[in-house]
Amino acid sequence: MASSAHPRRLFLVGCPRSGTTLVQSLLAAGAELTSFTESHFFDRVFPPPPHDRWQLRAAADRLRPFATENDLSAAAGTAPFGEADGGPGAAAAAFTALLDEAATERGRTGWVEKTPDHLFRIGAIQRHVPGAEFVHVLRGPDATVRSLVRASRDWGKPRSALAFGVKWLLCARLTARCLGRPGHHVVFYDQLVAEPEAGARALYAALGLAWSPDIMSRYREVARDLVVSGETWKFKNFDDIARRPSAPPEGGAYRLLAPWLRRRYGALYGARG
Repeated sequence: MASSAHPRRLFLVGCPRSGTTLVQSLLAAGAELTSFTESHFFDRVFPPPPHDRWQLRAAADRLRPFATENDLSAAAGTAPFGEADGGPGAAAAAFTALLDEAATERGRTGWVEKTPDHLFRIGAIQRHVPGAEFVHVLRGPDATVRSLVRASRDWGKPRSALAFGVKWLLCARLTARCLGRPGHHVVFYDQLVAEPEAGARALYAALGLAWSPDIMSRYREVARDLVVSGETWKFKNFDDIARRPSAPPEGGAYRLLAPWLRRRYGALYGARG
């Protein structure tokens, strides 16, 4: 929850192509939270060690277009995130202050930062962002992997269904560790799209946010502000919420792994409470 000292700070995480943009758009369509394009900030500042000046500069280089994409204050684009003097912790504090300022300027009581792979940086975020909360999005493995294989071609980095199946498993394991922990909430994409309004209302209730009926008509327009023009794989978020085909991806090696992934997902879905 937001404190008197700072706005509410939510991080939306999960396996890429699991519905994180949809959930982000629904949350930002309400009256309390603002959101942004993907920052990838903590991936750059807290990669595997050692941390060095180049990595901090990489974060600074990403923040300049991030500031432009999100119409943030002019100071954001030139802030010394890349300087080594303060180290990664100082860079994280500066980034958090930037998002806090944006929420205040926009008249919101909190913000949602959505970079799916920040799932792998939860520990660093908890250490450096006081009051951080996490919303995890989990989608069935077949649909997620199928979507990742297609999107990877748009990224210019095609990968196999087997590789993405392993990626899904790693993400699912990290989310499973957070089930039931304070400050962590899990959204099951398949449940959300089966009954969109009921699912969105349940999410708002779980996070203690005020519901408004116009959220279901506003989220599509909100999504347009959260998707960069080149992110064509996200354009379906501009349409009505609908279930997508979940046929297994092509590839014999994935078919060997898929039954186990489905059982894993079924166990997590059954433990959702």
